[in-house]
Amino acid sequence: MSLKGGAMEVVILRGVPGSGKSTLARHLIERNNGVGVIHSTDAYFLLNGVYVFRKKLLPYYHGRNIAAFRKSLTAKIPFHI
Repeated sequence: MSLKGGAMEVVILRGVPGSGKSTLARHLIERNNGVGVIHSTDAYFLLNGVYVFRKKLLPYYHGRNIAAFRKSLTAKIPFHI
């Protein structure tokens, strides 16, 4: 996977829990020589490595994830998941 001319690529993954989205995202970053960033709202629910979902925080964490995504676009990171 190689992007030319300063192009950026965005991959959006959707699916039911446990379908392998995170595994695929990590694989895609590896295929891109470790270049890129994975944006996942689920990451905001990790506390000391344990996933703790709190529904009331979902809109807030979605907002933080979108803000982080925009920041990485501005930083011209070439590959986003």
